[in-house]
Amino acid sequence: MMKNVNATCKYAELMEELQQKIDALKDGADCFFGKDPDDVNWADVGSAAHLLELINEASRFMGLNIKED
Repeated sequence: MMKNVNATCKYAELMEELQQKIDALKDGADCFFGKDPDDVNWADVGSAAHLLELINEASRFMGLNIKED
């Protein structure tokens, strides 16, 4: 029997929410987050770099060994 049923249930809920957000990010990235490639500017590049920085930080926080450029 699990000792921390409430914690396990909450963790499973959070993992589901996390997976939904990861899927949404992937879908967005697959289509330039709705940007027309001809309209991309340096502000968009900065936003993409910032997003990548946040994802790298989250990956390190979770102990994932994802190669960073």
